[in-house]
Amino acid sequence: AKKRAGKGFTLDELKEAGINKREARGVGISVDFRRKNRTEQSLRENVDRLKQYKANLIVFPKKSNRAKPRATDASKDEQSKAEQYIGDIMPIVKAAPKIVPYKITEADKKAKAFFTLRMERSNAKLVGKREVAAKKKAAADAEAAKTKV
Repeated sequence: AKKRAGKGFTLDELKEAGINKREARGVGISVDFRRKNRTEQSLRENVDRLKQYKANLIVFPKKSNRAKPRATDASKDEQSKAEQYIGDIMPIVKAAPKIVPYKITEADKKAKAFFTLRMERSNAKLVGKREVAAKKKAAADAEAAKTKV
């Protein structure tokens, strides 16, 4: 299936990544309550994306003069190193197709792809009619053999 950015992450994906649904909204992660995970693989991939996003995230404190900073807040040196990111955040990259090159043989050169496809389509379509015709021919041959004797 084609990978594309959707409407948001499911509650299961957020739970697996260890992110609260309210916290997710606060740090820029969209949540889609309607979506359901259909495969374990897509769930794993999205959880990994969430964990990677969370690792790269720097959360500035709401009140910088607070005596004891919260556990989720970034430290002073992290805040000073932070840069504004411009562009797509964690874009979905398409995997390059795995095409194995090979030497073209004489059989490949002589093969007629369109003709072969049409012939196979025709064979698939006429399989039932050919069976009936073969049965009729066998019955007619058996009848002819009886009359000869």
